[in-house]
Parts: sequence; structure tokens; C-alpha cells
Amino acid sequence: DSTDGRPPITVPGRAALPPIDYAPDVPRAQVKSAVLLAGLHCEGVTRVNEPLATRDHTERALAAFGVTVTYARAARTLASVFSYSLQVETTRAYAERRIDIFIRLTEGLCQTNLWVSLAILVGMALFGPLIFALWTHGKIAFDPVLCLLLGIGFLIGAYSDALISVLLGINRISAVAIAHLCATIAAVLLALLAVPAFGVVGMAAVLIIPEVAATGAAILVFCELVSLPPRAFTAKSIH
Repeated sequence: DSTDGRPPITVPGRAALPPIDYAPDVPRAQVKSAVLLAGLHCEGVTRVNEPLATRDHTERALAAFGVTVTYARAARTLASVFSYSLQVETTRAYAERRIDIFIRLTEGLCQTNLWVSLAILVGMALFGPLIFALWTHGKIAFDPVLCLLLGIGFLIGAYSDALISVLLGINRISAVAIAHLCATIAAVLLALLAVPAFGVVGMAAVLIIPEVAATGAAILVFCELVSLPPRAFTAKSIH
């Protein structure tokens, strides 16, 4: 409906529109936007499963107007191969406002990433010299201290990736990104002092700083979101 064929235009819709789980053969932002806008009139959750990411202007606009828009993305670590399905369920639980389940699934995701990474590190410890030679293409001699520092960074990063993937899926990642950026700048400046004195070992130690900063920020953001004490959540998520 319109006034003399000009905007504003009113588009009448169906009274009861069922939600859909839409997987386009060819991802197009325009089609995705149409499905998402139609989903505003649905009872339930409307999903668009894109084989490739397209422009997200509609999702950002909907989020700005208070609509719950969530993303399910694979994390980037080897450990996340084992926890991807759990990550999807975590994002879904938040979208459906099942906060208790959301918390438990996030704890499970952190535990999965952490313990799988620890198992990988045990294997690296058993075959350290061989793996280290392959890892560095034989350019750096095996150093137990260096391996220990790299292992610590790997464990912290695996735990952090679990939390970051959850926050990324629900659009609560900006504070973590800022903390990681600031810590990375600080680490680079410290590396200028550490590398001349301690070599590669100094670099490995300094590079743990951004991982710790991102992890701490992610814990604080998540706990504020679900009203949990950070210490209690951290203790449960690593056991």
C-alpha cells in the first residue's frame, strides 16, 4: 500500500509466519536480508546458513534496533575441531535466552579446548625435539624453556579462543579486541627490549601478554553478560 504510488510504502504480511532454516546455494546479501526481515514476524528462530560470508549491514541494523542477531563461526585452533558442534549449540542457547544452558555450554567449550590442547602438548613433550625441528624447519635448536613458554601461550590461547568464539557469535567482542590490540602494542614494545637480551625465548615470553589480556577481557565480558563472579566461572571452566 502507498500514497499515490509513492513512499512511504506499507507491506502487509501474513499473521503467522513460520521460521525457516535457509541455506542458499549462492550466498547473496539481498536474499539473506529478505529472509531475516521476514523472520521478524516469525515465532521462533530464523537461521541463514551461508557457505560464504556476505555483507552484514542488515544484521548490524537489526542488532542496533534491539533484535537478537547471533553468528555461529568456527574457531581457528586445532582444538576447536572437537568443539565446533558445542559452539553452535552455545550460540543457539543465547539466542533463545536459555542462560543457564548458555553458561554450562560455554564452560564445556572452554574445558574441551583446554584439555584437548593439553593432550596435544603432552604429545609434543614426548616427541619434543622431533616436533620442534619440524616446527622451526630446523632453524632453531630445541630449547625446553622455549617449548614451555610456547606451550603456556598455546594453552591460554586455546582457552581464550573458546570464550572469544562465543562472544564473537553474539556480537560482544569489541572490548576483547581493544584489550588484545593494546596488549599486542605493549608486547611489541617490550620485545624490542627482551629480544636483544634473551633472544627467541624473550620473544616467546612477551607474546604471552596479548593472550593473557584477551583471555582476561573475555572472562570479564562474559561474566558481566551472565552476572557471574569471574573467579567462580574461571574455576568451573578449567576443571
